Amino acid sequence: MASSNHSSHSVWNLRRRISGAPGSRFAFLVSAYTLIIIASLWLAYQLRFDFAVPESIREDMLWVFIWVIPLKLLLIELFRQFDPVLSHYSTPDLFKSLFALLSSSLVMLAVFFTLGSDYAPPRGVILADFFLSFGGISAVRLFIRMYRQRADALQAGEEDSIRHVGIIGTEDAAASLVKELFQRPSLKRKPVAFFDDQPKQHGSRIHDLPILGPPEMLLDESVRSRFDEVIIAMPGAPAKKVREIISLLQQVRIKFTTIPSMHQLATGEVRVSQLRSVSVQDFLETEPIQISKEKLGACLKDRTVLVTGAGGSIGGELCRHVLLHSPGKVLLVEQSEVQLFQIEQELIRRGYEGSIVPLVGNILDEGRMRSLFENHRPEIALHCAAHKHAVMMEHQPGEAIKNNVFGTVQLARIAIEANVERFLFLSSDNALNPSDVMGACKRLAEISLQALQKRNGDSTRFVSARFGNALGSTGSYVETFSRQIAAGGPVRISHPEAVRQFVTIPETCTLLLESVVSGKEGDIFYLDTGQPISIYELAKQMIELSGLQPEIDLKIEFTGLRPGGKLVEVYRPDERQAEQTDHERILRMRIAPETIPDFDQIERFLGELKKSLYQSDTGQIKLRLRKMVPEYDPYLD
Repeated sequence: MASSNHSSHSVWNLRRRISGAPGSRFAFLVSAYTLIIIASLWLAYQLRFDFAVPESIREDMLWVFIWVIPLKLLLIELFRQFDPVLSHYSTPDLFKSLFALLSSSLVMLAVFFTLGSDYAPPRGVILADFFLSFGGISAVRLFIRMYRQRADALQAGEEDSIRHVGIIGTEDAAASLVKELFQRPSLKRKPVAFFDDQPKQHGSRIHDLPILGPPEMLLDESVRSRFDEVIIAMPGAPAKKVREIISLLQQVRIKFTTIPSMHQLATGEVRVSQLRSVSVQDFLETEPIQISKEKLGACLKDRTVLVTGAGGSIGGELCRHVLLHSPGKVLLVEQSEVQLFQIEQELIRRGYEGSIVPLVGNILDEGRMRSLFENHRPEIALHCAAHKHAVMMEHQPGEAIKNNVFGTVQLARIAIEANVERFLFLSSDNALNPSDVMGACKRLAEISLQALQKRNGDSTRFVSARFGNALGSTGSYVETFSRQIAAGGPVRISHPEAVRQFVTIPETCTLLLESVVSGKEGDIFYLDTGQPISIYELAKQMIELSGLQPEIDLKIEFTGLRPGGKLVEVYRPDERQAEQTDHERILRMRIAPETIPDFDQIERFLGELKKSLYQSDTGQIKLRLRKMVPEYDPYLD
């Protein structure tokens, strides 16, 4: 025990010397490098002359030392290798040290060939000195880094508190994770081995760790007992594969976590070592949609972009996506000052303070909206603000119509007057053969925008984009189930056979941006999310991910279909109504021009509808709405 305490004390003493004030660390490094340079040059002479340096050479050595030592120190400084953060030494630093010492050797060779051996070391000495000094300096920096890691480990706790982890995946993200875990002992995780289901990888090594075999090896108790935890490091893997791995890990009852999503890693939002629990999004995500960065950059670069509903889940993510493409300004329009403040502060932390303008405003406030468009002159408008909670809107359709229809039409007319080039409207998959008020309002807004487009030509390009249930958005199934699970249940769903289609928020934003770039006048786009998912199965998976067993630890209750709800919601239009775009999963609705009404007709209808919003009961309002949306099948109390 005394020996252990003495070792720890020695490590911390060195740590304090290394981690002291910048001036002392600089002096420490200069002293260490000077000793290495002197020792390397002296040893190079000894090796060149078999440790019997002639008298004549010894006389010249003093003058060589006098100018070579300052030269090397100067070049090391020019290559910024007197970095006061001594304990960080990576590949770029290694190459900078190499180039600094190589430059000094080339200067010595130049002096040798121009002035002779009286003023420079012999060529053999120069060559030996280069390797010795480079090796010595690299060894010192690596030694300091290793001591720092050891000190971090001591600070974090004893060795027996460190968790031994297996890594599932062998791609770049997995390799980066292992490297960072080795560099940061304070995370208390020690990588032991990789797992990968590709046979050609088995037996290979990454960062000197073996690739044992497929994840199914964890079914063997002798293998599983070597690990305290498993980390899934496959951010780009298909959702089906992720589901299989999660099922396996749940079966063997071993703790597991995962790394951030590919989207978060690509945008620099988080580090690969910021581990998190596996969420339902991980096994519902589909393969990312690839869109042309060049086209998107050409559309957004240096432009002023206005985003309504910027404080919401979709609006906020859309702002993050847009800012990646160097717009001139992004106008964040949001009626909730709390949500606006939150997204503003987040974007400032990400370094976008000079590119954003937070603006409190309600889209129904015509004077405020006109002022924003006149003062800031947006060229692209992305309209995300809306009432979105279907059940709530079913019982107060007047509010849904006012915000989702009248607000959208008013904003579109202001955009035309302000010469906005592109106007994107966030619609809903519920707009296809709607059975609830929210879907009918979205469909009526689509029709109104197409009628405006028909009347005003292509001065402003109106495009609508439909998407399904956004995972993780405010009020979504995932958020609601998470809250119910955290409260101890029960988890409430409408019907055991209810199915829905889901889309992740990044997928939604990809669809929206593609719509901005490729959409023509009056287009309606739709994102194909594949097969619908059972709400009951979704609830069970979320309960299992929380470490509980459905119906045993947490009850699931069936509440019955809500008013206006469907057992199976059909989102995909038939082949006669949709056509493929350049992207496999993005469809464009076919629109016959003769089916688009004149805007004068829309205007008369909206005027009559507005008068009745507070004079009629909910059933009458829904029946009036059906006059302009004949495919609407309303629920009537």
